[in-house]
Amino acid sequence: MNPKTILEKANEGKDLSKDQRRRAVKYLMATEDLETVELADRFDVSYSTVYRDKKAVREELNDQLLGNHSIAGRLMIAYQRTDREMAEVVKEAKSQGDLQQWRLAVRDRFKTAKDFADVIGEMQMLRRLDELEEHVESIRG
Repeated sequence: MNPKTILEKANEGKDLSKDQRRRAVKYLMATEDLETVELADRFDVSYSTVYRDKKAVREELNDQLLGNHSIAGRLMIAYQRTDREMAEVVKEAKSQGDLQQWRLAVRDRFKTAKDFADVIGEMQMLRRLDELEEHVESIRG
């Protein structure tokens, strides 16, 4: 059953299985900006149930990202390859005395490094947000 069908079923007041609800939560996390309380109301379950669903979805996505052929690993390999290629362009432009080409190559190399750092920073920020949400949930009891 696809997530939209599951949502329709929930909107009709029908009970969802744990798996169906988690797929719907995953879909809504990706498509809508709903708070945990709003999701709990929508599925007629407790706040802590939705909290656990969201945590399971994040862990599933984390596992996908951190696998042997993870996006993060592929991103790092692509960054290293691009950085080496750009270093060669910088070196060649400098040796040819082409200051305009050298300036553009240096700018692009730093932009690539900044973009990579931004992606890593976002991943770390998401992990910290998860930890903060877990901490808040532990305080609520």
